[in-house]
Amino acid sequence: MTRRRSDGFTLIELVVVVTILTLVAAAAVPTVAALDAAARYEELERRFDVHETALRAFAFDMVRAPATLDELASSSASGWLGPYLDAPTSAAPSVDPWGTALAYAVLAPNHVRLTSAGADRTFGGGDDVVREASLAPELRSYTDAVVAAVNRAVALHNAKPDGWTPLPSDVDALTAALVARGFLDGATDWTVDAYGRKLYVGPAPAQFVYAQNETAPAVAGGGRFKKKGGP
Repeated sequence: MTRRRSDGFTLIELVVVVTILTLVAAAAVPTVAALDAAARYEELERRFDVHETALRAFAFDMVRAPATLDELASSSASGWLGPYLDAPTSAAPSVDPWGTALAYAVLAPNHVRLTSAGADRTFGGGDDVVREASLAPELRSYTDAVVAAVNRAVALHNAKPDGWTPLPSDVDALTAALVARGFLDGATDWTVDAYGRKLYVGPAPAQFVYAQNETAPAVAGGGRFKKKGGP
């Protein structure tokens, strides 16, 4: 007489199934963790990109790096056209994907650094992630705009056949003369570049001005200028 198999699983079969499922789950955990870590680092790069874009926009408008990330969200400073970023305020600081506030430092007038503490949430713990950015192009655009504006004024002045005395080769005296004769506004400091360095003037009688690292007048335009006595 043949015995028929009853419906259902035997205890041994259940143990085998549970063991297989456990092994599969154990193998999957590291993969899921690795995917989560990769996603967090990818998100960190995205947040770095957003902050770098905001820092560049701030530098273009304000002709300097922000002192803190808070300035990207709000400021009462003249020339501020933000918000450049919604997140960085004292109540809701810019954070990395692990929930730690990003560290920010101004390394030089045109060089800044963002730092994430990484997965261990401890700065200096060995897994910090750093993004450095040069703001030199944004500051250079300001210098080019100032040089171009002064050179346009010089050209207009020298084209007037009304017997005005030639422009001096000293930048302070030159810009003062251009302001006095209505070729430049008197509220802007036309004598310095984005770093506060004096512009150079060509040989007398002055035909053009130029900044450091330039050998000829700049022609780029621009519309934002430092006011006298301002930062």
